[in-house]
Amino acid sequence: MLDKMSEIHQLPDGRKLGYAVYGDPDGYPILFFHGIPGSRLQRVPDLSFLGEMSIILYSIDRPGIGLSSPHENRTVIDWAHDIEHFCSVLKISRYSVVGVSGGAPYALACASMLHQHMDHVALISGLAPIDNSMNLREMDPRIRIVFKIARRHPLLLNGYLSFVYKFFKNKPTDAFNYFMSNLPEYDKRLFSTTKIANMFESDIAEAFKNGGEGVVNEIQTLLKPWGFELDKIKMSVDMWHGTSDTIVPFGLFKYLVNELPHVIPHVIKNGGHFIALEHAPQIFGQIKK
Repeated sequence: MLDKMSEIHQLPDGRKLGYAVYGDPDGYPILFFHGIPGSRLQRVPDLSFLGEMSIILYSIDRPGIGLSSPHENRTVIDWAHDIEHFCSVLKISRYSVVGVSGGAPYALACASMLHQHMDHVALISGLAPIDNSMNLREMDPRIRIVFKIARRHPLLLNGYLSFVYKFFKNKPTDAFNYFMSNLPEYDKRLFSTTKIANMFESDIAEAFKNGGEGVVNEIQTLLKPWGFELDKIKMSVDMWHGTSDTIVPFGLFKYLVNELPHVIPHVIKNGGHFIALEHAPQIFGQIKK
């Protein structure tokens, strides 16, 4: 079983992409796109199912996150160009893509541009376009204000997010309790597990490894037009979402279901935002069918 945490891919313009590789070295390739804030370290603590299903998983830091270089003035579709080069150099000719939460738009970008190389695309608790004011209004006020600050005062947001990270680092118990306060019981149950809480702590630390700029850029990128049209995506999209998600509300799931031409919905009744932590074997098993 592979468990490489600090691999580097060099892009043609000199930028670097950091990535982790897990699972069966001879397995079927699946690319995983993390949420926000998050990094290549965002994972299910027990990945033994990857070996059982013969899957090799590539989890990739986006620009400015973890081991990856910044990419100024990027759009979501630019990620598909990076992935095209990544797969070409690593000789990955056929693959599937999984995007969780804020990683979902990047999975859809690949489905839009690289569909000829892809077998499946799956979104888990996937974010819908938030340059759409209706979708932004659906979100929790604490999250909505972050997006509003990112649009109007990005330097202020950098300072705010740096403060939040220091809060998590210096007073993890207090910060964790604050984070948990608005989560549904489903998510609170998952995060009561020590291994999951530890993974989350390591993942957040890696997301802020280079300061808050990378996370701010992630948010700013999502506020711009993504660079492709949802209704032009030819692939079927498996969408997994919990009805009690308080971070990416179920209304955004409904929006994507209506906008994407070919959707296979998987609704987790009473599920929260972090359904991937519990349903990963089922989701990846569906991709391998």
